[in-house]
Amino acid sequence: MSVEKKFQYNNANVYAEVFSGINEMLRTIENRPVPSQWSPWAHIYTEPGTTLKKRFCGYGSYAAARKAILAGHNITDMKKARNDGLGDYMKVKTVRADRGSLPCIPAYLSNDPRAMYARRPQRTKGAYNVFVSVSVPAYVTSEEVLEAGKRILTYITKLEQEQPVNLYVGNIVETCGNYDAFAVKIKDAGKPFNASRVSFSLTDVGLLRVFGFLWQERNENTTPDGGYGCVVSGATLDGIVGKVFKNTISISLWDEVKGR
Repeated sequence: MSVEKKFQYNNANVYAEVFSGINEMLRTIENRPVPSQWSPWAHIYTEPGTTLKKRFCGYGSYAAARKAILAGHNITDMKKARNDGLGDYMKVKTVRADRGSLPCIPAYLSNDPRAMYARRPQRTKGAYNVFVSVSVPAYVTSEEVLEAGKRILTYITKLEQEQPVNLYVGNIVETCGNYDAFAVKIKDAGKPFNASRVSFSLTDVGLLRVFGFLWQERNENTTPDGGYGCVVSGATLDGIVGKVFKNTISISLWDEVKGR
């Protein structure tokens, strides 16, 4: 089951839905009927024969996009970005041990077998919850999203060397003065890295323009306002994400695209 949260941010109402994984997100949104407020405008992507604008959505049909999000996309690029981020970034501490680089004289004189000092990796407690906002303007291309996603994964990989990371992707939309938000976990801090699950969500425009739009159009708590790809400010992104998760780092895909 997804987790729904409702709260206020700067006197605006916020509705957020958090999914524990891609499969849960697909099951949930595909089985929801179109709410009454969306029925005049909803694209209803999942209907057989529905054609998508491939140049905009990245795919010509919902079925093709669904296959890609489950199988992965740009996997080779993600593995390369992951390797670029690997290195000796983990915090270390000095401990007494039976083998090490420096002698511990008092221990040696007392015949303590731990008579050397060694440097050992040290992980801090807990995990970062990293949220990547995939909202980008309509003119941003799939190639630009791919390059930005690669840089984000390299940064996250470096961060992981210091502390475990739960990685979420999603979108925050301002609608009629309020905010609608969804987040889906694509990496669990306690599980091995899975390039196929991470790849689509960080590098494919379809996450926003197919599944993000579908989520909004299939949720009775969201409001039609044409704000699909509008990017919220950095302060708003940090503020809302900070209320949804604890110990959070928020990243804007759009900022990475602009930074090139």
